Amino acid sequence: MPTSRHLVNYLALQAQWLFAVWGAGRGLWWPSLVALAGFALVHVALGGSLRREAGLVGLAVLLGALVDSVMAASGLVHYAAPLPWSHLAPAWILALWAGLALTLRHSLAWLMRRPPLAVLVMGIGGPVSYLGAQSGFDAVRFSAPTFAGLVTLGALWAAATGVLAMAALHTPRVPRVHPVGPS
Repeated sequence: MPTSRHLVNYLALQAQWLFAVWGAGRGLWWPSLVALAGFALVHVALGGSLRREAGLVGLAVLLGALVDSVMAASGLVHYAAPLPWSHLAPAWILALWAGLALTLRHSLAWLMRRPPLAVLVMGIGGPVSYLGAQSGFDAVRFSAPTFAGLVTLGALWAAATGVLAMAALHTPRVPRVHPVGPS
């Protein structure tokens, strides 16, 4: 059942996205990393554990690097603030993938428990967020024809989501460490 913690978790991801695309559209890669740090603090403040989510975050960043590097190297998408290189996924978008991972067992857990629906929703929603980053912030630019880039990106996002959903469901979280000592 959704809680206020889930809402805050989801809104923190949206705030990170906003800072990331705003910064990238101005040629800055670092606002996304600062926003990710803020999101991580919110995550911990809400009772989350970065240690418990580390594997999922690492997997999301790896998949994001693959998805967005394919898009950059193919020339279907051009990223603003392309640090480290223009033919690889930029640092700012990898930070967004890390932030996404912090939602998969929290505000988006309901969706991850339904992998076919998750694949469909994220296969559409991922490219839509890139369109928003393009039209509102100039953080990305699709090459013509835009439709080809959107379809390719949707397929890649769908595949990445399938892997992330399975990982969110089937990988054990690192257990919380409780100090032992006199109470």
